[in-house]
Amino acid sequence: MMDSTPGWILRLTTTENGKEYSLEEQGAPPVLTGRLGSSLESKLSLLREELAPRLAARRAAGEKLRLALPDEALQLAMALATLVPGGWDELSLATEVTCTDERSSPPDGSTQTDSRVGSSPPSLRAPTRPVPLTYAKSLHDLELAACWYGRDARQTREARDVVLGFPEARADGGARAERVLQQGVRTHEELEKLEVLARKHGAEAPETRMALEEAVRRVSWWKGFRERANRTLAQASAARARRQAMPGPPTSTVRPGGAEHQIQRLKPSSRWTLLIDEGGAIPDDAAAPAPGPRGRFVGLLVPEPAPLVPLKPGWHAMEQHDPRAIDAVVQTVLDAPVGVLGIELDALPPSRANRWVTGVLELIHWVCRLLPMDGATHLTVLIEQRGEFVAGTSWQAATAEMLRHLAEREPERYRQLGLNLRLVRKGDSELNGYVDALAFTWTSTAGASQARLKQSRLREGCLHAGNAHELRRSWEAFGGGHPLPGEQWRGLVRQPDAEVPGAIPHLLLARVREACLRDPGYWQELLDAVRAHMESKAVQLRELGREVEFLSSCMPQDRALKPLLRLAWLTARLEKANHSGEVDSQLDRELDALGSRLHDEAPTLVCQADLDRAVLATNRFDFPGATQALSRWKDTAPAIPGLRHWGRIQSSLGQHAAFAGLHAKAEELLDSALEAFARLSDDDVARAEQSQTATYLAIVTMDTPSAPPERIRERVASVVPLTPDSIQRMARGSGAQEKFAHHLMLRFLVLHGSQDERRVYLAEREAWRVREGHPWPLIELYRALLLHEAGVREEAASHLLTGVELALAGDQGPTLAFIGLVMGLVGIQLGLPANWPIPDLTRLRGALPCAPWGPITEALEGRWTHGPLALLEHGLPFNFR
Repeated sequence: MMDSTPGWILRLTTTENGKEYSLEEQGAPPVLTGRLGSSLESKLSLLREELAPRLAARRAAGEKLRLALPDEALQLAMALATLVPGGWDELSLATEVTCTDERSSPPDGSTQTDSRVGSSPPSLRAPTRPVPLTYAKSLHDLELAACWYGRDARQTREARDVVLGFPEARADGGARAERVLQQGVRTHEELEKLEVLARKHGAEAPETRMALEEAVRRVSWWKGFRERANRTLAQASAARARRQAMPGPPTSTVRPGGAEHQIQRLKPSSRWTLLIDEGGAIPDDAAAPAPGPRGRFVGLLVPEPAPLVPLKPGWHAMEQHDPRAIDAVVQTVLDAPVGVLGIELDALPPSRANRWVTGVLELIHWVCRLLPMDGATHLTVLIEQRGEFVAGTSWQAATAEMLRHLAEREPERYRQLGLNLRLVRKGDSELNGYVDALAFTWTSTAGASQARLKQSRLREGCLHAGNAHELRRSWEAFGGGHPLPGEQWRGLVRQPDAEVPGAIPHLLLARVREACLRDPGYWQELLDAVRAHMESKAVQLRELGREVEFLSSCMPQDRALKPLLRLAWLTARLEKANHSGEVDSQLDRELDALGSRLHDEAPTLVCQADLDRAVLATNRFDFPGATQALSRWKDTAPAIPGLRHWGRIQSSLGQHAAFAGLHAKAEELLDSALEAFARLSDDDVARAEQSQTATYLAIVTMDTPSAPPERIRERVASVVPLTPDSIQRMARGSGAQEKFAHHLMLRFLVLHGSQDERRVYLAEREAWRVREGHPWPLIELYRALLLHEAGVREEAASHLLTGVELALAGDQGPTLAFIGLVMGLVGIQLGLPANWPIPDLTRLRGALPCAPWGPITEALEGRWTHGPLALLEHGLPFNFR
């Protein structure tokens, strides 16, 4: 039977004009012809730039490639090239060829690069094809590490230690190492300065170009600095343009498409292509810190023929000046029947192995597990190269091991799967831009990216935050027909995506639920695991509630939850309601009754339930009711609920006093909480509790009319330093772990900060970012107040509108809606345009009858005459503002 697969032939011929080539389809005229240059370098450059992308595209399409050569010498050379996995490290002209075994040589730090700073951090690990480490090479690695990571990073220190181990370094007392280190640090600093300027003014602004020329003169030791600096400027300028292209609150044109994107729900295909890209900070190993956004791996699974329009080769989301261009690419993905799967760096098992390789292979494992198969199936995986893992590197061993592992567990399924893994350059595939856009969107903290991610709904079953390694163990247990042990099931319930329909943990838990409904004995085993958790010394109350909630969903008809388990379940439901901003108190009465019954039997669990009841009352502005919810703990010794929960009681009561304007009493209670937390044996838990309570104490001190300015400054600085560097860093940041400190600092700057401190924060406004959820609406409010004071009214109005819309967006509950209402009224008091949405006031009054409606009604009717800050203070007490 004849092979009907289209064949492509690359011909190299010798003519009177020299060496020439042609790429042609069998039986058709040449589609690409050209003359090879005179030098080896020009030949290789031509092949890489012109031929490589076309050949990669043909290979990806499943077409055969044949190479026709004019003489035996070329045939021998090509045969030699195929013998070495991943190809030879270097091509050169020589009179003879020798092979050297260098396995006894010291492992290399990283492969040599043409530029000092690449698009990814330098690897300090041995490459797959080690070469001898020389003193010069170790100096180069040290400069690279200092340039990429900075002087004090672990990678830089390790690189310096390697250099100092050479006799040459000992001979000069490390002087040359220090000089090289200084050069790397200086380069790092110069690039950072240029990035800040480009974000503020643009890459072509006179001040930016002048700074570039000055930096080039200062970094005289690196000839490639201008090229690297221009890349930095281009990326920063593109980020600036994206922000300017979307004024006002972060928006996106993306909408969910009609196609399915969960891999397990796609239609089977005989041939697939999986494109993989990563985003964020991915260190070399598990011990390395990951600066910047969290690392993530994304795969785009495309059936053949591809339902996606080819993009321009080399398309890169980070280089786009308009976020709508990225929207368009993501929208194309959403409208096509293609699969999307993402995992986070933190989801990978701890290992000293290369984290990038581990992440890529883990992602491929999951695609193979979820892949819809109906007969023989072939999967081609195209992985964008990174660091020492360059295009052409062989991954045959990894492929074979992966297929062996899969076939051991499901032999019938995986004997039908063919797998091919290839590393490619960004421009090698015309579809690579699609997965690049997805990785950029998931990783970027910019408002437009966050809006795009939310509106795409890809986090609902495609982009996973769970522990991929633990999930794989559970999946394989089910594949082998074994029920999950209780501890492993508890791990599944803890997964952050456990309640997201279509997510991997949700699929696994659905299988557990079915097993419980079939076998009451298995349900009893899981119940025993929950009881063991409850009786242990390490009870995790939130996790306990989720476990009980799951068991209640598949409980046999002849069973009922005992009082302790019901208390845990109701507490979990209340915490979920508090998190979503609900103020309905229907659970309150039953929780109170259960608490009275179980106080002596499970005091810690009852205490947690009462703390959650107090939060519910606080969200309703019912501050006396919040204090009443904790009344049974008023004079209780710390040993009864436990020291941590006793400290939380004091902190909660201090907050209630602050809401009521009883500042001295609030300070006393919050100080008691801080003293309790200082006595905790777990330093990490103590720091977290102290930081939160210290924030409350700083706000109380700010609200106290007679508080000395120096005490206010001292208490704020204990939470967030007020140095120019700290203010600058906070102004640029958007991390979830710093958002409350960010809010505190801004509140201080508006009410008590110096003009210099305010100027430092305002100077970074091109780099300001915004996220969803509390307290970001208030952060935007205080930014608007700073801008208004500085006379920048248009920007002030824009940030205020963003804050109001963030507070009113979606179903976040009446408390945030009330905050948004007050913020809008403050804007009117400032004289800013009143083009903000107004919530349904009738419903809001019904939900929050205890809120301070008096001043709000005056402001709504135009009768408030005490100014914007007074309205803010009277309308939003304590940390509600």
